[in-house]
Amino acid sequence: MKKILKKIVKNEKNPENVDVYYKFIGKEFGSFRYLFPEKKLSNVPIKDIFKGQTAIEDIEIDKRAFAGAEIDTLVIPGGVTAIPDACFRASKITTLTLPSTLSTIGIEAFAEAAIDILAIPEGVTALPKYCFRAANITTLQLPSTLSTIDISAFAGAEIDTLEIPGGVTAIPDACFKASKINKLQLPSALSTIGIRTFAGAEIDTLE
Repeated sequence: MKKILKKIVKNEKNPENVDVYYKFIGKEFGSFRYLFPEKKLSNVPIKDIFKGQTAIEDIEIDKRAFAGAEIDTLVIPGGVTAIPDACFRASKITTLTLPSTLSTIGIEAFAEAAIDILAIPEGVTALPKYCFRAANITTLQLPSTLSTIDISAFAGAEIDTLEIPGGVTAIPDACFKASKINKLQLPSALSTIGIRTFAGAEIDTLE
């Protein structure tokens, strides 16, 4: 039976582990889908959230599920197709691995997050508005399949090196507003740059 991961919270007695809140999803009846009462798994190691007999295995991830979480390494399992709105907002994660099955990223998914290493997998074609707003990411890799970036996607972000893939032809309004980027590479196919795209930005090298 499929489950929705609602949120994770640090375990009070063992702060290295978390309590996982989730709901089972019942069968669909027309446009209705029954959600069972919320359940909790207590004192679960981060590495075991998505595996093992007591873990969330076949899942959807809910909005803000990891918002504010502090995690060393997190691997989102294959089969997950969407990272919802504000999923990792204001989180602190050393290494975050996303699955190759991922196709959709929600608004503010990584806003205000601090992540050392993050690669958006091939197959993702769009970054929504405010996706990386005010995020601090050391290494961010975007997929070659990316073709659309929405407004303010990187506004206020701090990123070491960022290469925009060749399939992107337009940079939207306020995309890099007030951002701090050591090196930004734009694609040769770029034809449109929006209003206030680089307003207040600090970019050491722009290519």
